[in-house]
Amino acid sequence: MKTQILYLLLLVASGSCNVNKSITTTIPTKPTYSFDPAPGKILVVNSCNFAEKKYRDNKAQLFDSLLNNALYQIGDDINKRTGFKTEVISGLTNTSNDSIQLLMTQHAASHVFSIFYLDAYFDQVDVQVTRTDEGKKKRAYYNIVSAIGYRFYTSGKDQKDTIVNIVRNHSSRSVISGMLSVGPNIVTNSKLAAEMAQENVAVYLNSFFPGTAERSRILFTIKEFTAAGNAINAGDYDGALKICLQLSTSPDKKTAAKAFYNCAVLSEWKHNYDDAVQYLKKSIALYSFMEANPMLLDYDLYGSPFKK
Repeated sequence: MKTQILYLLLLVASGSCNVNKSITTTIPTKPTYSFDPAPGKILVVNSCNFAEKKYRDNKAQLFDSLLNNALYQIGDDINKRTGFKTEVISGLTNTSNDSIQLLMTQHAASHVFSIFYLDAYFDQVDVQVTRTDEGKKKRAYYNIVSAIGYRFYTSGKDQKDTIVNIVRNHSSRSVISGMLSVGPNIVTNSKLAAEMAQENVAVYLNSFFPGTAERSRILFTIKEFTAAGNAINAGDYDGALKICLQLSTSPDKKTAAKAFYNCAVLSEWKHNYDDAVQYLKKSIALYSFMEANPMLLDYDLYGSPFKK
């Protein structure tokens, strides 16, 4: 029995190395909204009234913190990305049409960003039931959600509402038979809620201003790409790129396509985006495989900012 257990452990250990590697890269994003002419000043205001919600003290403090941080992040990020002048008004602002127009006139502003809704909560997404000798056991699974509602004004009458939801898998817990499972507490997960609110704001602003977004890419690092994988594990990304360029001359189209794809990912990781596009085009011209699909959504064939 011990021999069988040891053998299974060895299989797991060896099998865990026989997988391709995932790396995180950063890509630039292209805004879908165009400021023409450039803004004179952009106001950032709060129209989200938490007092109406009557939250308990700890939750009220958390949401006030999330809201204020989001407002100032909007102002700071716009200024850093573009140099446009911004002003943040953190107190509750009346955003009726006439009030917004008056506010814009008073502050000599051409545009206004407002947060009208903010929430952070746990969403029960699944309950799995397993049968045991003692009966049924239930386990509930939860996602954590950051939801923020933004309102963009170009005048007192022209506005555009957008709600951005950021969702992550979080945790699971047992469910007592006949009772609903009480989900995780958002206050005790305040650090994660703050992190997700920051991501939420960044995603929203990417629609208006040049920005960046993280991507998780698969790299081929096994079989004929083992040497490239070893170089990556050693932190030698230039060496990995050199190895993959050599493999791109393979007479086997599938191997050459994977090599070019690896070159695209490694170039993207080094922020050499033009090179990444060219390598990706060479890859898909030779062979189509699913690992390249996420890149195709960001580049060239599907509305990439790098169209050639």
